[in-house]
Amino acid sequence: MPASGAVVYPVPVGAILDSRESTLKSEQYRGQLDYSGSWKEHQVSALVGFEWRRAVTEGSSSRVYGLDTDKLNAGLVDFTRLYPNFVNGGSSYIQNGTSFDLKRNNFISQFANLAYTFRDAYTVSASARADASNVFGISTNNRWRPLWSAGVAWEVTRMPFFKFDFVDFLKLRATYGMSGNVDPGMVGVSTIRYPGISAFTQSPYAVFDKYSNPDLRWEKVGMFNAGVDFNLWKGRLSGSVEYYSKQADDLFGMFPIDYTTGVGSAIIKNVAKIKGNGLDIQLNSNNLSGGFKWQTTLNFSANKDRVVNYYVPNTLGSSFLQSGASVSGIEGLPVYAVFSYQWAGLDPMTGDPMGFVNGVASRDYNALTGPATQVGDLKYHGSALPKYFGNLVNNFSYAGLTLSVSLSFKFDYYFRRKSIDYTNLFDSWNGHADFQQRWRSPGDELQTNVPSLIFPNPSARDAFYKYSEVLIEKGDHIRIQYINLDYAFEKRMLGPLKIKTLNLFANLGNLGIIYRANKKGIDPEYITSGFNLPPGKLFSFGLRTSL
Repeated sequence: MPASGAVVYPVPVGAILDSRESTLKSEQYRGQLDYSGSWKEHQVSALVGFEWRRAVTEGSSSRVYGLDTDKLNAGLVDFTRLYPNFVNGGSSYIQNGTSFDLKRNNFISQFANLAYTFRDAYTVSASARADASNVFGISTNNRWRPLWSAGVAWEVTRMPFFKFDFVDFLKLRATYGMSGNVDPGMVGVSTIRYPGISAFTQSPYAVFDKYSNPDLRWEKVGMFNAGVDFNLWKGRLSGSVEYYSKQADDLFGMFPIDYTTGVGSAIIKNVAKIKGNGLDIQLNSNNLSGGFKWQTTLNFSANKDRVVNYYVPNTLGSSFLQSGASVSGIEGLPVYAVFSYQWAGLDPMTGDPMGFVNGVASRDYNALTGPATQVGDLKYHGSALPKYFGNLVNNFSYAGLTLSVSLSFKFDYYFRRKSIDYTNLFDSWNGHADFQQRWRSPGDELQTNVPSLIFPNPSARDAFYKYSEVLIEKGDHIRIQYINLDYAFEKRMLGPLKIKTLNLFANLGNLGIIYRANKKGIDPEYITSGFNLPPGKLFSFGLRTSL
């Protein structure tokens, strides 16, 4: 406001329009030579080539003040002056809102594959490639990553000595290979960013965007597979069994650095190593044939992983407690592990939740949730991801009518369920059904684990209860994935219609769980919302035809 008392508008009256434009340009060039040949009992196929890719992203943003959408004009703003800020009581410049950005990612690959087969029974294969990326800009050795794989296969049923009539097909195979991974958001050299024009100097200025990380290198993964494919009793039973072992080295993670470097407290480095192994089984059976047919497909997987090495920046217990699945990083435990505060019950006189401090029941929530509680003081439950999972599909058909029923299952894992959070209740009126089960009077602690309602409510009290072991549940369950019914009209029923096929179908989806390990009626796959609501059931029907 000037001395005359007249009202002025540093930000012109009208709308504020923010505009953003981004363009992605990508190029890819590939050259490849193929060869295949056979003679007598030998077959050879090979290829060699290279590939180059580049992706360039350009963007810009702008802001105009005082926009008049009828006259299509805007006002003028002085970005060089300080104006009173009525929000914080200080002074600030009007935001310019103009910026430009440019990102380039380059990749190059060289590759070769070779496969040799002898007597249609023995196969040896190998592949090799070398990939390079400009995000590792310090050492040439780190910029390139050689990748390779090799495998063998033996079709046993082609051997003259194999005399089992019930075995139609039997093949043994094994492979081992190395692969790599890179995150385009990471770089090995220091990069700068130009935010715009300085309000102080009225000149362009730059800030550090990424800091030099000369030790950054590719993540590398080694994997071994061994399997058997089979077909028995004239196709009555077929399938495959496969075992795999996987090891990942130089995985990306946060690594603490000295504050005095001036670039923050942590940077991304290659800090972790994990191992895993598992079993995949697929079985297909023709149970009944003839007019009425019944076919079954079973897919079963078992998986186990563990952290071998990981630099944990801190061991505070609260750092290992999350609402969803997150990387734990504790050596010897699964990559995604579930922890909780140990529970000592509700105080019989106040209904306050209690934990353990130095082995003694306590209501000192600052000690229970603060630095005094380390990861070793937490209770470990198990993996946050299923160790056993798969699905079972049954198909029944008769005279053009087909019924398909699919069941899925997941076993041996844990999740953290929702409950009442009094802080959210008071601040945002977000409640939970557990509120009616809260402790009200002495003796209730024998029937419930839901804390009493108090006001004011310490946030640390809610945090302890939220991450306590009483809210951990087993996630094991079996659900009906879908039921499909399909009727295919016979040719003679189509009459004069000039169509090849006509099918009438009906589908039912999201039919729900038929078994769950938890006693709360919770669907473990839909726990992100406070109400734990699964998606609604789906029903669809229609006609499908081809001309």
